[in-house]
Amino acid sequence: MTETTVKSRSTDEDARNPFGIQTDTMRDVTNRPGRSPGEHLGLPSGRVGTVITPQLVDTVDTFTGVRSYSSGGTRHLTTCVVERWGLRMECPTPEDPFAECEVTWLLPDLGLRLTHLRSRSRHGRSTPSTLTAVRVQRDTRSWRTTDLLLGLAVPGGTTARIVRSEEFAAAVAGRVLRPGDADLALRTVHRTLEEISHFRHDLNAWLNHLDIFDVWPPL
Repeated sequence: MTETTVKSRSTDEDARNPFGIQTDTMRDVTNRPGRSPGEHLGLPSGRVGTVITPQLVDTVDTFTGVRSYSSGGTRHLTTCVVERWGLRMECPTPEDPFAECEVTWLLPDLGLRLTHLRSRSRHGRSTPSTLTAVRVQRDTRSWRTTDLLLGLAVPGGTTARIVRSEEFAAAVAGRVLRPGDADLALRTVHRTLEEISHFRHDLNAWLNHLDIFDVWPPL
């Protein structure tokens, strides 16, 4: 997957669509044919089929602490707590030789999922936290999250980077991702990158600004 460092944009057009991807809702006022997502992100021309990632959906039952995936798999969460700002989860990752668990915070009002892999070793190399654009639907018992296939890797101390851009472009080209969801992903990721840059890419400072005072990543 390609990771692209995104610099600040000054025009209104770039602010709306910082990655230059044209979806069905972004029309060229000159009526010129729009370039495909693959052209903008350097993907092969023509039909994009083999690299399309299915849109991922998972549902968390907050009563039982079970996370169910659209693939049919399920996992029992070791932590599943509804907070005033969203949902806090921890899930073991026995298949990962380097990480013992995945820590996830859902921030529904922001349309974001914050994820960190906790290392098995105290001296293990720290991995970047990831902010992913998502759509969250919730009720008294369940939280349903749709992955919008675009996000930010935030290493801390250095500039955040766009991640999964090839998956996103292929999903738009293959109509796996609806135009409305594509627009939402673009706006969410650009807005979040701009906000985090104001705090020198410090996630805890950004979270504190949002009145979330829990330490990230949790120990």
